[in-house]
Amino acid sequence: MDATDPFSLCPVDPKSLEFIDRLWSEIIPVFGTHWLGVGCDETADLGLGRSKEECEKIGMPRVYLNFIKKLAELSEKHNVKAHIFADIFFLHPELIPEVPRNLVINDWGYRPDYDFDSHAKQFHELGFDFTLQGSNSNYTCFNGRSYRWRENGERLVDAAVKYGALAVFSSEWGDNGHWNEPITAIPGDAYFAAISWAPDANRNADLATALDEFVFQPGSGAGQLLLDCGKPYIHMTEPNGSDILWLFMLDERFGLGKIEEVNVTPEKLYRIRTDLIELMPRLKRATGFIQRDRQALDSHARWMLLVADVAAECLEHAVPSGKFLPLESRQQYAKRFDDIRIELIRLRDDGTSRLGGRTEALDWLQYFRDNLCGTDV
Repeated sequence: MDATDPFSLCPVDPKSLEFIDRLWSEIIPVFGTHWLGVGCDETADLGLGRSKEECEKIGMPRVYLNFIKKLAELSEKHNVKAHIFADIFFLHPELIPEVPRNLVINDWGYRPDYDFDSHAKQFHELGFDFTLQGSNSNYTCFNGRSYRWRENGERLVDAAVKYGALAVFSSEWGDNGHWNEPITAIPGDAYFAAISWAPDANRNADLATALDEFVFQPGSGAGQLLLDCGKPYIHMTEPNGSDILWLFMLDERFGLGKIEEVNVTPEKLYRIRTDLIELMPRLKRATGFIQRDRQALDSHARWMLLVADVAAECLEHAVPSGKFLPLESRQQYAKRFDDIRIELIRLRDDGTSRLGGRTEALDWLQYFRDNLCGTDV
């Protein structure tokens, strides 16, 4: 990232605040709410562009805080409670006491061991209104990561109850191509809702049975199968996604150009392949899902198995990526890739997905195919 690729509003340009003022004037009357999500998180480009001189003069944290204070003044003008994210404040904790108290602080953390408790305690003691935000953990992966969101949600709710948070959130997004199907959000979101409503009663609830009862079909086993679709990742993962997806997207532009740069071993690949091979027949004969969701889960499980097979052979041959494997192997992998791609395109064209971005998505699929199998097959 550099000054030629900005994505934040310039905090030292008065026109930024003029723009926000106009935008809020248009948005707030439409929704009729006094709660407004503003963001202000992950400002990695701050100080790289037009704010560089001011950041060098008074420091990036102070430039950030000065802008936050102006947003607080705007929120008073518009009679709203503006929500801002907390991550920058934890990078620069000396700022926290100066943050205006009319803002609502949203502390987000998506790892199972995220320390909501100490953060919530600090905001409570300093007199902030605050919210806590976890995740259903279906981002940057194919079929969700069902072993991650339970502890994340429980830590979040415990801290929220203990220190009086205004609200809690479960979140997801579409990082790196939005591979996650909507159905993979259901288990995490359902569990967050259950323990938020009644923490003690629902902490050890039988979620698989509840999913069958309220989402799929009673007795179908679809709830347990959906949870199991996210379990192979437990053998090979990293804090902010799935190593299987990083292997699929193996490319220098994502910071990973070689197999050895991903946290992968033959033992991990064996375990994940074993889980996926056991999962495949269950997906083929599954009931309780709508057909489209079952097919999407099946296709994504096949992506995972394909990538694991390619990675295992790369380790065996000591080559950095699939495009260096023998031609016969690459031809077989390319055929499997194309079969899955055809199925996913058909699912995307069934009217349930927006048309926007379709061409770009297909271009990326071809790019990943070339990286995985080579351009000559």
